[in-house]
Amino acid sequence: MDNEAKFKLDGLELLRKAAWDSFERRTAIEWKLSLSLWTALAAFIGSIATGKVPVHSYVAVIILTVIAVMLCYLHFIWLRGMGKANNLDRKRENFFADRMMELIPIKYTQDLITEMGDRSTKKLSVWNDYAHKFQLGVTATLSLGVIGTILWAAAR
Repeated sequence: MDNEAKFKLDGLELLRKAAWDSFERRTAIEWKLSLSLWTALAAFIGSIATGKVPVHSYVAVIILTVIAVMLCYLHFIWLRGMGKANNLDRKRENFFADRMMELIPIKYTQDLITEMGDRSTKKLSVWNDYAHKFQLGVTATLSLGVIGTILWAAAR
């Protein structure tokens, strides 16, 4: 490999790594925020169930239910934005990795190509990401738990 090819390869690796590092930093923040939200929702359920947050009127029931629904909705919107940014970083990382493979040149095995699909035409969807589905599922479940606990506490 000549110096020019090595220079290009090093530059592509720097760009590929920057895209991947951006993805990793964002997902770490994403999970920390999700865990914080889940902790708050679980604490809220516990506070209502133990009577530390009184639910004696229909106004309180409505307000607390709206809060639970809004938290779930805001988490959905936030995850959607995170997913778009994650997809962009993954596309950039794939692009630079593919250019590196062309420069060397290396080809994927047919088994790997079949498993990955055609990356050049494959559309990364925000909601094809299992992590986002899981996070939203936990948030929705806890939000429903809040609503159920509110209704239970109001009926006591």
